[in-house]
This record gives sequence, C-alpha cells and structure tokens, in this order.
Amino acid sequence: MTRLHAELTGLGLAPPADAETTVTLSSDSDQIDDGLEGVLYLDWDWSELSPWEFELDDGELVIDDDSFLPESVYDLEFEDDEAAIPGDELEETDDGYVYQLDDEIVDDAGELETIEIDPAGELNSFIPTGEEVDVGHAVFVAIDGDDVERISFGDGDSFVIESIEDEDGDELDRYQITGYEQTARDPARALDQAAWYSEQRQTTDDMEEEGGPDIDITFPNPLDSDGATWLGLGLIGIVALAVIGFVTDLIPGLGE
Repeated sequence: MTRLHAELTGLGLAPPADAETTVTLSSDSDQIDDGLEGVLYLDWDWSELSPWEFELDDGELVIDDDSFLPESVYDLEFEDDEAAIPGDELEETDDGYVYQLDDEIVDDAGELETIEIDPAGELNSFIPTGEEVDVGHAVFVAIDGDDVERISFGDGDSFVIESIEDEDGDELDRYQITGYEQTARDPARALDQAAWYSEQRQTTDDMEEEGGPDIDITFPNPLDSDGATWLGLGLIGIVALAVIGFVTDLIPGLGE
C-alpha cells in the first residue's frame, strides 16, 4: 500500500492528509459496492472553495482551518461587485480564519456567488461526510482484507463519503486532503517541487528493488520507461518557466 500511495501521489492526485485514514463510499457507479472501504485520491480543483469550506455572515468571511491557504489570494465574486483578499490578511480565530468585508461590499454587492483562489504553496482542503462530490477524476483504492483494487472515477461520476475512520479506528467527520501548487513562479519553489517529485520516484524505485509489497494491481504508470523521461522534461519546464517568469517581472515593460 505504501508503494501505491507513492505512485498515486507522484501522478499528481491529492492524497489524504493521513495515508492510514480509510473511507466508506456510496456511489451510483457500478464499480462501488455499498460498504466497500478504502483510501481516496483526488484530482482536486483547488481553484475554487467548496460551499462547506467557508461561511459568510453579516460581512464576516470565515475560512475553515482545514482549507485555509496562507500564501493564496481569495477572489470573492458577488452579484454586483468583487473583492480580492490575500490569505495573510485573514485573522486566525477559534472559529477559523476571519476577514471583515468593507461596509460598501456588504451593503451593495449582493449575494456571494463564488470564492475563487489563486493557489500557491501547500494546499489543504477537506470533504465532510454526507456531502455529494462531483469529481473530474479520482482513484479509490478499495481494501478488502489482503485484496487491493484500484477503482477510477471520471467526469460525471459522483460519490458520498458515508464514514471515515483513522488508523486507531476512531470515526472522523471530514476527510482531509493535501497537495502542492505546481505552477509557482518562484524559481526556488519550483526547484523544491522538482526535488520532491524526484524523492517520490526514488521511494518507488527503492521499494521495487526491495521486492515491494505483494499487491496484485496493474495500472498505467507514466513514471516508468519513456514516461520518466517526459516527467524529467516536465520538471525542467516547470523550473524554466518559473525562472522566466521571475526574470520577466524584473524587466521594465515586461512584468505585470
């Protein structure tokens, strides 16, 4: 299971914050049997907050602790106006991260429609139990005793997390997921990302040399053979684009 976690994370899917946390799903998909337990990996859309990740009451915006992104910018789209809030301007409280909107926005902007995010750095989110989730792509690693099965969700599929259990057997009410923004313009951060992916790949190689766990599972892996070459080129591209963006910002007339 450790190898599978490394592989799916290396493919860019958002893993659970704790790899030992398991969920029970319900879904209209024929692939999911009721009561099947496993670990969920998501191609998560970090560009917009889900309705359960925030509250807005009398002009006070509260971002949940588990989805607060300190290095990001929150773009609030109202019916008749908009507002942009840097993450570091939100105040940490016992209820979450709070920002008080201007009276002009509160009085004249109308209903809040969406909160879009310009993500950067470490990414965090969560899915509460009982919420129906539509995903572009997700992988559910179903575990039944010693048997492990990889089940993919695609566009148009949805599921509900019925229950969540941590490694100690305690029930949780939210499934925390993590990620990392891969399009950062900061050259140093881009290099850190490249090193992180290299480390993930090395972890997989080490496990393969040691024989790895006995898991009867097969799926395409772009990290092998020619795929490794393309991944390497992709990482070089990330760094190159980051450096170009950084230098461009320093040249008058070319930066933002």
